[in-house]
Amino acid sequence: MAFRFSLSVPAFPGEKGCGAMMKDQRKRYGHGMVMGLLLSMELMTEGRSAFGQPHVGDESRQELTIGVRVYNYTRFSKGLLGQAESDAAGIFRAVGVEIAWTNCNPAGDDLLEDSSCAQFLGPFQLKVRVLPDIPAAPGTAERPLGAALGSMASVSLRRVREEAGRCQVMPQVVLGPVLAHEIGHLLLGSEGHSAAGIMREHWQPQDYAPPQLRTLGFTPEQAATIRAGVGARLAAKVPSAEVSK
Repeated sequence: MAFRFSLSVPAFPGEKGCGAMMKDQRKRYGHGMVMGLLLSMELMTEGRSAFGQPHVGDESRQELTIGVRVYNYTRFSKGLLGQAESDAAGIFRAVGVEIAWTNCNPAGDDLLEDSSCAQFLGPFQLKVRVLPDIPAAPGTAERPLGAALGSMASVSLRRVREEAGRCQVMPQVVLGPVLAHEIGHLLLGSEGHSAAGIMREHWQPQDYAPPQLRTLGFTPEQAATIRAGVGARLAAKVPSAEVSK
């Protein structure tokens, strides 16, 4: 069964477009953390999160956590991968879902240890692979940023680095939203792409703005579907037949 190539970012409007974005980013960074804090406070006051989504208040928040095992098949450093995971977790936290990351060794060394990497994937767990590259889908020339199917998603580090270089941002700045997008596909199922938010099929350079300033997130409808889906997974008692590696 072929992967569904879920996020294929088109060529951005030339170096000029990304250069313009970087000038804007430098202006934004020039104001320092104060502007980001003020914006976040304003958004929260209006009942919205810093990711442009409805903020889920503590009074109505159900404890929802989904486990995600990450297998890094590249030389991308653990520290930078951790930053990307933190960014992706923030996008889900804004809609009331926590991500419990487990970084597993693709070589299988940790399968001999008493760790979650040695266990079967349950219905409340997902798997993400960070791969050197993902081939283009049949009939297309462009290689995708990521792919998702069933309970497993894959991300192409080659394409992540290409987008980061084109827009002059660090690779982890691109990787975080891409992780959230692919995990979003796994949790949203057949809903696929949307016209707004992080589940758009095509992204623009400004989507890689600092997390305090970006509006890249799930729509209210997607947030409700994700929370309901995670809740249903947590309630399931029968373990998945899929192995962890």
